Amino acid sequence: MDSVAVRDCVSLLKMLAEHGRTVVATLHQPTASLFLGQVDHVYVLVRGQCIYQGTPRALAPFLAYALHPQPPCPISHNPADFVIEMTQGPFEPNVIALTLEILNGKRTCTMEGEDATTALSISPIKVVGEDLTPEPRVKGRSKVGIYLQFAHYTFTGLIMALIYGTHLNDAGQMFLSLKFCLGITVFFTYTQIMVPVLVFPSEVALLRREHFNGWYGLKPYYAALTVSRLPLQIILGLLFLVLCYLITDQPMEPARFFYYCILGLGTSVAAEGVGLAIGSLFSVLNGAAIGPMCMAMLLLFAIYGVDFARQVGLPMKLLVHISFMRPSFMGLIQALYGHGRAKLQCPSGRRQFCIYKDPATLIRYLDLEDDGNFLGGIWWPIFLLFFLCAIYRLIAFLALKWRLSVSTPNIRLVYHVKKLFSS
Repeated sequence: MDSVAVRDCVSLLKMLAEHGRTVVATLHQPTASLFLGQVDHVYVLVRGQCIYQGTPRALAPFLAYALHPQPPCPISHNPADFVIEMTQGPFEPNVIALTLEILNGKRTCTMEGEDATTALSISPIKVVGEDLTPEPRVKGRSKVGIYLQFAHYTFTGLIMALIYGTHLNDAGQMFLSLKFCLGITVFFTYTQIMVPVLVFPSEVALLRREHFNGWYGLKPYYAALTVSRLPLQIILGLLFLVLCYLITDQPMEPARFFYYCILGLGTSVAAEGVGLAIGSLFSVLNGAAIGPMCMAMLLLFAIYGVDFARQVGLPMKLLVHISFMRPSFMGLIQALYGHGRAKLQCPSGRRQFCIYKDPATLIRYLDLEDDGNFLGGIWWPIFLLFFLCAIYRLIAFLALKWRLSVSTPNIRLVYHVKKLFSS
């Protein structure tokens, strides 16, 4: 724009700011009249480092103060031009001095009596606000989120364990054991899917801006996103699993407990992958509808054929295993009741006829024998679970890559998809 258009544009922005709006603008070498007369607060960046933050009229005194004994900005010179000159070419070392003096933006500069002062001077400069960053509030919110997750996993684990109690050793209530295994799967599914569905779309919007600026690539971002979530996910998942295992009086066998924990944690990671895939593809509004729909389909495949397992044909067996909840549910049953578990207790009135006194009977009924068939072995559900986890996360990565693309066909496809859902 020419100088007149720039003046009119900045005047309009100034008017908006005076009516209670916040206007943030990036200015490259503004004129002195605009810089000193229209701008309320300035933030100067050089190579990603903040070298000044404060009012425009305090810039020249600050430079004279921080760069002494170098010559100060002449009174007839534009401070915006002067700060560029003093940080380029032979004056590049000044960037370090200014960054240290302003604490990389953690300090802000003003001038006392600025409204009544007509000449710039070093004496009225004032450095205030030793730390203006919002880091304490961010950390506080993070702590609150961790506390809420800890309470969620703890209380849900306690409630679930107390509901089932020692009934899982009662051979007369074997189907209660199936509900317990399904309950663990459903807990991890609903917990891990809905959080990314509701939160991740806003991160995608931020990712698009930062990736477009060239600050980082998609691969390191996605790797960091995956790895950073694992420690807390594992700790809280183990807390829930241990509470359920101990309070329900399961066998104290290390191998059985190991399989049980691996399956539970694998379910958590796989469910998060589904949530990331949905959050990458859809907005919060559409994801809130798509998420429950996907969970309903996954749950349907998880429980299909449980009561007539031996009559399910091979094509349907293959189809239901696109749901990670299927190997999780069946694997937990195998981990808790398969592989030679000791006989269970029978109700006092049914000692002569107790079908599931031997847990192997349930394993045979569900067609989960370890005899080399399609579902044979405890490692097959674990392998399938983590394979599906990799597939879901690959879908999420490809969805992010597609969202970051700016090609015309993608833009048109997004338009038609939005039009379809809005209609």
